[in-house]
Amino acid sequence: MAKDNLVVVGLGSSAGGLEALQILLSQLPEIENCSYIIAQHLSPTHKSMMVDLLSRTTNIPVIEVKNGLKIRPKTIYMTPENTDIYVKGTTLYLKTIEQSFGPKPSVNYFFSTLAQSFQARAIGIILSGTGSDGAYGIRAVKAEGGITIAQAPATAKYDGMPLSAINTGKVDLVVPIDKLANEIASIVSSLGKNLQLSLNDRILQQIYRVLFEEHGVDFSLYKKNTIVRRIERRLAALKIESLQEYIKILEDSPEEVTLLYYDILIGVTAFFRDHDAFDKLKEYIKTILVKKEQGGEIRFWSIGCSTGEEAYSIAIILSEILKDKITKYKIKIFATDIDDEALKIARSGVYAETSFEGVDKAIINKYFSVQKNHFEIKKSIRELVIFSRHNIISDSPFLRLDLISCRNMLIYFSNELQSKFFPIAHYALSDTGLLFLGKSESIGNHLDLFNPIEKTAKIFKAQFTGVKEPPKLYNYSSSYQKSSFDEIKPSKVK
Repeated sequence: MAKDNLVVVGLGSSAGGLEALQILLSQLPEIENCSYIIAQHLSPTHKSMMVDLLSRTTNIPVIEVKNGLKIRPKTIYMTPENTDIYVKGTTLYLKTIEQSFGPKPSVNYFFSTLAQSFQARAIGIILSGTGSDGAYGIRAVKAEGGITIAQAPATAKYDGMPLSAINTGKVDLVVPIDKLANEIASIVSSLGKNLQLSLNDRILQQIYRVLFEEHGVDFSLYKKNTIVRRIERRLAALKIESLQEYIKILEDSPEEVTLLYYDILIGVTAFFRDHDAFDKLKEYIKTILVKKEQGGEIRFWSIGCSTGEEAYSIAIILSEILKDKITKYKIKIFATDIDDEALKIARSGVYAETSFEGVDKAIINKYFSVQKNHFEIKKSIRELVIFSRHNIISDSPFLRLDLISCRNMLIYFSNELQSKFFPIAHYALSDTGLLFLGKSESIGNHLDLFNPIEKTAKIFKAQFTGVKEPPKLYNYSSSYQKSSFDEIKPSKVK
C-alpha cells in the first residue's frame, strides 16, 4: 500500500498497559489502510510474552518487530524488550538502548520518528502507565499534523502516562479504553476525506477573523497550505466533515479557537538541530566575541524560539567558548515567540531525551541535570536567556544585536510576510550582526540587506551602506479589515 494511504497508530504504554491493550485489541476492526505499532515498557532482562498474550485477543496478526521490517496494513507490531523502535519512511528499525536511565523502549523517541514519517497520517495514543514517557512524543505527533489521544485516566490502571500527556494541552481526545477502538476507526475514516478543495478563500477568511478576534494574530499572512492542514486535522479529531459546522463550533467555542490557534503555532525543535550548521555558527560566534571587551554587551535574539532548545543551544555555545570568563560580559539572549504554551516549557528548562538526538554526552552531562527520564537545564545557562512573548511582525524589535537566530519559522510565512521580516531583522542587527536561518530557508531577493557568508549553514551578514531606515511593523487595528504596516515608532524601540 502506498504510504500516502496508510495510517499508522502508535500505542505507548507501561504498567497496566497489558490490560488496556487486551481490551483495545479485542475490539479493533480490521481496517484496510491501518497499522498499529506498540511501544510497551518492558523489563530488559526477561523475554517478553506480549506477542503470544495479545495474539489471543484479536484476529489481526500480531508480530514482533525485526530490524528493517516494512510496515504493512492490517498488522499489529510489537516492540521487543531492551530495544528502542523508530520509523523511517515505511520501515521499522530497532536499536540497542545505551542509556541506563529512562524507560525502555522510549515512547517519546518512537512517536517523534512516527510523526516525522507519517505526519498527518499518524495517530499517537497513550495508554495506562506510570511516569511521563510519551508526553513529548504527543507534542511531536501534533506538530506534524497527526491526531493525539490519551486513555481516560479513570479507566487506566495507572494514570501517570495519560495524565502527563493530557497536561501538555496537546491531546485531541481523551477516550475510555472500551470506546477507543470505535474512535480509531472513525478517525481513520475521516482522514480519508480531502477537504482542501472545498476550503475556499471566503471560508478561510471567516476562520482567520475568528482567530484574530480571539488571539490577535492575523493568520491570513501565513502560507495557506499550513492553515488548511491544521484545519483538516481539527475536523478529523472532531469527526466532522462540514466546514460550515466547524465555523459554527469556532464561533460558539473559544476553547476550540484556542486549540486551532496552538495547532497552527506548534512546532518541534531540538538541541543543536542540524549539528553541522551549529558547528559553523560556533566559529562565527567566536569572531563576534573576539571584538568584545570584557564588561561589554553580547546581545543575541532567538525569534520563534518555541520550547527553547535553540536559545539554550546558543547559550551553551557561548559558555563553551568563554568558559570561566563568561561572567565578565553582559550577556542577553532574548528568546521570543507568540506561543505562550511553548514559552512555559522553555522557561521550565525541562526536556525529554528526544530533544538530544546526536548531542555529545559530555555536553549533556555538563549542562543538564538528569531527573528520572527528563533533563533539566542548569541554572548557569538558564540565567543567560530571557523568554518573552513577542510578535516579530507587530512588536518593536530588540536592537544592537550581534546575532539573530530565526530557524524554521519563515517556512510558514507567506512571501508578503517574509518581505516584512527581513527589513525588521536588518534594522535590529548591529553593523556586524549575523542572521542564522533554518536549512530550508533563504533570504530570497534581499541581497541588498544580507550577504551570504555560509550558504550551507544558512548564516548571513547584515549589510549597511548608509543610515538605517526604520522598517514597517504590522499594525493590528481593532478592525480586522483595516490592518496595515506602519513605521516603527522610536519611543517603542527596546
